[in-house]
Amino acid sequence: MTLKARLRALNNYGKMTILIGLLVLVPVVVIPFYPSEAQFFASFAVSSIVAISIGILICVFVSETEYTPFFELNVKRSIGIVLYSWLMSFIIGALPFVLGKQLSPLKALFEAVSAYTTTGLTVINFETLPHIYFFHRSFMQFCGIFGFTIMMILVVHDKHSMSLFNAEGHPDKLAPSLRKTAKFLFTMYTVLLIISVLGFLLLKMPLFDAICHSMSSLATGGFSTKANNFMYYSNPAIIIWDEIIMIVGSINAVVILTLYRRKFTKAFKVSEFRLLLILLLGFTIINTWAYISDGNLQFGESLLKGSYNVVTSLSTAGNSIDNYAAIPPIILGSSILLMMLGGSVGSTSGGIKLARVLIVLKVLWANIKKRMTSSRTINTVSYTSPNGRVEISEGMINDAISYITLYLLFIIVGTLALCFTENCTLEAALFEFTSCLSGVGLSCGLTTPATKASTLVIEMIGMAIGRLEIFIVLIGIHYAFNTVKKVFTKTNEV
Repeated sequence: MTLKARLRALNNYGKMTILIGLLVLVPVVVIPFYPSEAQFFASFAVSSIVAISIGILICVFVSETEYTPFFELNVKRSIGIVLYSWLMSFIIGALPFVLGKQLSPLKALFEAVSAYTTTGLTVINFETLPHIYFFHRSFMQFCGIFGFTIMMILVVHDKHSMSLFNAEGHPDKLAPSLRKTAKFLFTMYTVLLIISVLGFLLLKMPLFDAICHSMSSLATGGFSTKANNFMYYSNPAIIIWDEIIMIVGSINAVVILTLYRRKFTKAFKVSEFRLLLILLLGFTIINTWAYISDGNLQFGESLLKGSYNVVTSLSTAGNSIDNYAAIPPIILGSSILLMMLGGSVGSTSGGIKLARVLIVLKVLWANIKKRMTSSRTINTVSYTSPNGRVEISEGMINDAISYITLYLLFIIVGTLALCFTENCTLEAALFEFTSCLSGVGLSCGLTTPATKASTLVIEMIGMAIGRLEIFIVLIGIHYAFNTVKKVFTKTNEV
């Protein structure tokens, strides 16, 4: 049996765990550049060994049954594997912080969840954190772009890969085969990462900062190597370049490919991309006006701050050049709205996603037009996707409305929970939990190294649900509950 055939035969839970163990070892590449941090090598090595050992044990002693019903195998079980992979990544990603005595277990877990979900909220002490841990945080965010299914497909392709690919929330294939799609996404974002780093270097940003910020901004993650984020940099060109990177991260991968091929007309016909541009332009005008009206800022600085706040909120990147605890109310309100909307489907952004928003807006407008015309008129509702015209079906409408409704319900519950644990204003709690659920990372001051444990737990739940999308989490919980129930039932029968 060949090596590839042996890998295909292994348990997917085990393969995912081994992959996570290999990824957690990557930050040690920093040590040759910062020799004094060699003391932290063991923290990452032990974490890697733990994960790989668990993965090997699962592969050796656990075999996946071939007699599982088709639906359960390709949907419920795939979602179970995806949820397991993310949970394991959170735990293994937190281990180096704990073993290196940088954070308590809860704060380490919070940092790992925020990293892998590409959120960006943080509880670290910027003054004392070693470089290797800054790199670890940003690298976890970069891994969060792909998800574990894509990374596993790059290593070995098995018969369950397509169901895993769909279960992790990827919208469609970008190439004829799934393996080519994975290679394309990996290549595209790696090239974009290199371009981003080179851009920051040309603008005189130090190499280490350029690498970490590029990984985070492209992943629309928001982690920074500086305590005051991009407020640290006085060069407007660095701010503008970061805006461009965040916008790229919020665009559908197919649209990026279309733009690269210079098919600009085709790209600008994509309804979701057009909505993204309209929102960026419209809210930039509003925010710029608000900054000018609020203080003594000149037009240029107001435009820079206004556009940056719009981009970082809509892209769900979470970088900042302002204090969100003291910005004008209209900007705070627009940031909350934009964080909820999020970027494009098939991008690195979080939030509701503009495709769902577009469907609801199209249907709403069609409904209004129908009431203004003869009831006999039949209106076909459609939009333009990267792959052409798509007629909006009843199923698509139900999915979009259901998701948005669930999202808003989670926002309400999470906001009230934060109000209770932090005894803060409704406005502050709404901003903070929206930032968590949409994977943004902007904070109005509630999330700090001194934040209560109960608040951190609520925020972690919000970040995980937002990254994995609500339906996937609910199906996964239902599958896990039924599996445990079956086990207990069989045990009692015996």
